[in-house]
Amino acid sequence: MVQKFLKWFVFGILLVLSSVGWTQGQVFLNTEDGQVVSVFSKPGMTWETCEGDSNCNAVGWPDNTATILALSDNKKIRVKDPHSGKTTEESYTYILFQYERKLASGASISQKGEGWIDSAYLSKSKVKSFFGNQIGASETCSDSSPQSAEKKAQKRAEELLQTNTNSSISNIAEQLEGVVGACVI
Repeated sequence: MVQKFLKWFVFGILLVLSSVGWTQGQVFLNTEDGQVVSVFSKPGMTWETCEGDSNCNAVGWPDNTATILALSDNKKIRVKDPHSGKTTEESYTYILFQYERKLASGASISQKGEGWIDSAYLSKSKVKSFFGNQIGASETCSDSSPQSAEKKAQKRAEELLQTNTNSSISNIAEQLEGVVGACVI
């Protein structure tokens, strides 16, 4: 009981320190808005592998708005894919997490916990998702005749074809944002 209290006390201190700019140990989920990631009680687990293990539980489902503190370095685990049977080496990190989420019913849930997460989802800095409303308020879409809308759509289609697809997803998204903007093609 005392050990659990001390863990949460340290977690609280780290949360306070992280809010004033100290980010040692703080990590962020590198996911799209609204996407949750499962945290398990054992490293190397997925839904398929955890289901058959009585000592494994999903302990939380944080999204990219959650507060997350890494408590361990990456731990390499040999993981066997239940479908292909192939064994690969993956990295997992032990974390403390806290999140609050509004449900469709309007109710709000809060959850705090600790467990193992696939390190591939974590980053040291908050990543801006490239879907969603990132367009400045100055961009407006004008109502125009169907003929002029057709010409604009043709021009945009030509610009879209010139997008460099041999680039990273972030770079492609940046290029497309400049072409598409807030207006529907």
